[in-house]
Amino acid sequence: MKIISCGITVLVLMGLTIAFGDDYPSMKEEWANYTIPAYVDTWRDSVTDTFPNTDNQTFDMSGESADSLERLKASWSQILADQTHDEAFLPGDSGISKAMKPVAADNIQTVAVLKDGYSLDTLLALTLLRNPGIHAAVRRVQAALESYTQVTNLDAILARYAAFTESLMTGVGPMKGNVPITKSFPFPGVMALKGEVVTQDVAVMREELDLARREAVVAVEKAYWNLLYNDQSQRIIMETVSLFRQLESVANTRYSTGSTSFQDVIKVNIQTRIMEENQVTYVEERRSIEAKIRELLDLPADTVLGSPEIRKPRMERPDLNQLYPLAREKRQELRRMRDMVGKMERMIQMGETMILPQLTLGLSYFSNDAIVQVGSAAMKPAFPTRIPADMGAGLPRQPWFGTGDAWLRQTRENLNAARLELEKAERVTDRMVQEAWFALDRAIRETKLYRDKVAELSRSALEVSTRGYESGSVGFADVMASHTNWLHVRQTLSRKQRDIGVARADMVQVLGTRAPQGVPEKSESNATGKRSD
Repeated sequence: MKIISCGITVLVLMGLTIAFGDDYPSMKEEWANYTIPAYVDTWRDSVTDTFPNTDNQTFDMSGESADSLERLKASWSQILADQTHDEAFLPGDSGISKAMKPVAADNIQTVAVLKDGYSLDTLLALTLLRNPGIHAAVRRVQAALESYTQVTNLDAILARYAAFTESLMTGVGPMKGNVPITKSFPFPGVMALKGEVVTQDVAVMREELDLARREAVVAVEKAYWNLLYNDQSQRIIMETVSLFRQLESVANTRYSTGSTSFQDVIKVNIQTRIMEENQVTYVEERRSIEAKIRELLDLPADTVLGSPEIRKPRMERPDLNQLYPLAREKRQELRRMRDMVGKMERMIQMGETMILPQLTLGLSYFSNDAIVQVGSAAMKPAFPTRIPADMGAGLPRQPWFGTGDAWLRQTRENLNAARLELEKAERVTDRMVQEAWFALDRAIRETKLYRDKVAELSRSALEVSTRGYESGSVGFADVMASHTNWLHVRQTLSRKQRDIGVARADMVQVLGTRAPQGVPEKSESNATGKRSD
């Protein structure tokens, strides 16, 4: 019986050997030509994301390839080198930044440009190219870009360790893609999530860069208008002092003839001394404004600046209803908060993914498994034939496992708080837009009042009172009041024009960009804040 049993066993084994031996070439070909099923590609596509930047450009980071991260890093670097972001903060010629780039590299050339008659556009372009705060923000963005390389470091180290220390029982047939998915730490979508987190960090630093540009532009623009107002005020005082000298001469002549008292001469002399002292104050104030400009342009303390060109501010007003959505879209503080919210969302997603149990989709097994056993004799399939319904988009089974982790609970609460703070910041921005528009509207209306009506009436009163005082028909108090009022009106008009420029700079600070062109000067305001011709 033993002989018969052994014989039967031998015949069975021989039959199986012959059967599998005949089928071996087809099995080998099947293994060599195997491709990942379509549903697996669909799942991998589900973890692909695009990252919009501040310029509506998109970056594709397909799958988990380190090359995708490098391409994303290169795209950000190209954005940093693009000067169109500087142009967005300039109110005039879009090519002034490129024209000033070779000039900004040298202090001597920069000072030569800032002689008498330089424009606001020139000053803004030089600030964007030379400001140390902007340069520091650029460095921080470049430092954040290095995080893309760090994303793949741990994975690369683990992959090298696995390749050199673990035995790979490859069995037979060619090995295509011999690094199994289990070599990726810890799940196949984590590298993409880490790349997204880094992208949000870079986006935050990019908003910090635009914020530094905005603050520098606003500060130097305010300094420009204050400097222009200072120069105009000095000229006004000098002209008014000349008028008072003439009045003093008339008072002395009338006093010598007994037509007036010595008090008139003293009053003119006192007013003249006060204006001369105000002139000294304006001179010292100008030095402080120059120091502010030198700080923003990174110029030496002994640099002497010229006077800016005399220009009138634009008198049109932007449409208030257009400013609210513009501020919500462009204001850097809001964009930075949105980037932080996006970062926290991705960190929570990555935390849930890494806390969940080991991935068991069967897309690949451990390298010491007999994964080459294909065909009817396979102990277990090398790849799955279906995805469970509770799988979700790239997550393993038991999707609620680990979601109660303390760190996740804390981060979720912080995320909810960040969203509420973002909503609050949007409401605050709406209020700031209204206030900035009101300041600009008020400055424009008062400028038009003094320019078109008050200044002309004050000049007429000065001429009439001066001639009347010389003829003796007007008292000294009236002529002094006319001279003083003329000085006040001229200085007020100059200050209101300065206020328009400062208000436009404040609007840039609120909106995060230049306001759109408004309606013409001839329009009048209505109760709703809109403008109509």
